[in-house]
Formats: sequence, structure tokens, C-alpha cells
Amino acid sequence: MRKRPFAETVLAIFAGRERATAIYGDLAEMAATRGWVWFVGEYLRALVRLGWRTPVAFACSFAAFQLLASGMEFWLRHMPGAWRDHLMPLLISAGPGLTAVTVTLWVGVPYLIVRFGVRDRIVQLASALLVLNTAAFLYVPWLSFACAVTAVVLVVVSFYFRTWRKTALVLVPIVMAGAAAFACALAAIALATQYTMQHLHPGRLIYYSPVPRIAMNGAVLIAMLTISWGCSLLRRWILPTTPAHGGANA
Repeated sequence: MRKRPFAETVLAIFAGRERATAIYGDLAEMAATRGWVWFVGEYLRALVRLGWRTPVAFACSFAAFQLLASGMEFWLRHMPGAWRDHLMPLLISAGPGLTAVTVTLWVGVPYLIVRFGVRDRIVQLASALLVLNTAAFLYVPWLSFACAVTAVVLVVVSFYFRTWRKTALVLVPIVMAGAAAFACALAAIALATQYTMQHLHPGRLIYYSPVPRIAMNGAVLIAMLTISWGCSLLRRWILPTTPAHGGANA
């Protein structure tokens, strides 16, 4: 088994092993007559052409999270008090888990849309779960419960039907891993923040310090990285024939 050059390995991150081998082989062969300057230029162009979606997807994902989080914060501040009091047991019991899954979908769906296109079945299933989980996260009596149950039923049905089974096998572990990464990162950063608050001017930190927002953004970034890595890995294992971007899954 031949040892892959580092440049080819980098290409494989965005294009897959077989395609990266073909691209790098063509460039290396043509570089023998055109020179290394041409090779470097064409290699960088190939990297940009193949890899632009990933950084743009991260930027869109982070921006979408900020927008949705601001809207949710506004809603929770202005929701009817009777709803808040009635649903307090739900907030205490299911709230943390629902928050982790919902935030994961908030950052994951925009990333998947930019990275793979709206025709991708993983994107379509994730988008449906995003709408249902966000509605459940609004804590509106009956509507939230109905949306939460519908989301669970949708996942179960996806595993049942053959045409959607592989899609669910990719998406569900990604969402669960992203939610776990977000929850663990947020808990770790929150503990560090609490320690800081106890040892440095608590009042000032509570009201003026950027640490809590940094903690949330740090946890979101870790969830984004988990989604990106997990999606690329599982798609290669379970959907090896899926196009690099766009297209419906078989």
C-alpha cells in the first residue's frame, strides 16, 4: 500500500480518497512538464474549488445560531407567565436534553444545507426535525408536546422505511453526538465560569462579563466541529456513493 503525500491527504478531506488520488495524480503528472509553480497554483485552486463550502457552512451555521438564539431569548422573556409556570416541571426534567438537541439542529441544519444542498435527504430529514424541535422548545401547551411526539415518530418511521433508513442511520448518531458534545462542553465551561465568578468580583461578572456568552459560543463551536467530522465520516461509511455536494441520497 503506497504512502499518500500530505498534499493528497488534504485533498481527500474535501474530495474523498479516490477523487483526491485522481486529481493529485493528474496534477503531479502535468507538473513534470509545466513546473512546480504551476502545480502549486493549480493545487490551491483545486483546494478552493473543493473546500469553499466547509468554511462558508461554518459561518452560516454560527450566524443562524445567533439569530435563532436571540429570537428564542426574546420569546422566553415575553411568553405568558401561565405557560411558564405550568411547564416548569418540563423545563426542569426534559429542558436540558431538549436544549442540547435543539441547539445541535440549529447549528447543524444550516451547515448541512450549505455543505450538501437542500435536495440531500439528510438535509430534508434534519430540517423537518429542526422545525418540530424548535416548536417543542417554545413550550407552548399541547403544541410543544405534539411536536415533540411527532419528532420521535418521524425518527422511528425513518428507520422503518428502507428508502430513509440509511439517512436516519447517518443523521441520528450525528445529532446525538453533537448534543452530547454541546452539553459536555457547556457543562465544563460553565464550571470554569462558576469558579471564576466565585473568585473574581461576582456582581461585576454576572452583569458585565462576556464569559457566559463566550462559554455558550465555545460549546456551539465544539458541537459544530462534531457535526462536521461525524457527518463526513458516517456518510463515507454508510452512503459511499453520495455526491460530494447536493443530490438526493439513494
